[in-house]
Amino acid sequence: MLTHWSNLNRFLNDFNDISDRLATVPTARVHARSSWAAADIVETDESLTLTLDVPGLRSDDIDLVIEDGVLQITGGRQKLEHEGGVTHRQERRFGTFNRSFRLGPSLDPSGTTAGAVDGVLTVTIPKSAEGKPLRIEVV
Repeated sequence: MLTHWSNLNRFLNDFNDISDRLATVPTARVHARSSWAAADIVETDESLTLTLDVPGLRSDDIDLVIEDGVLQITGGRQKLEHEGGVTHRQERRFGTFNRSFRLGPSLDPSGTTAGAVDGVLTVTIPKSAEGKPLRIEVV
């Protein structure tokens, strides 16, 4: 009976590996949806904030670069090796991820801040003076 489940687990692991590889094939779209580093994007009058799930990653495991108006976020973690044991199931992700976000002209990338706390990466990009709404008081 254990052999049957081992074969099923091996099949599911192989299927997941193939699915992951297909999901990383470059496409024409800049924004690829991914459960690895899933993102929320919130815009306010002052800034644009991206929040990404990066469970188990330290700040050293994440790299952010803004170039030609595109924010690239890359990171990853190594596969854990289990000495002297047989892995029957492996659901935790390992390897690398790459997320790209095209930034609008109303943002000021030079003021970008980023921090990772409890497996959540927060990137805040302030708006430039031209990108902020101009409030005019009616008298």
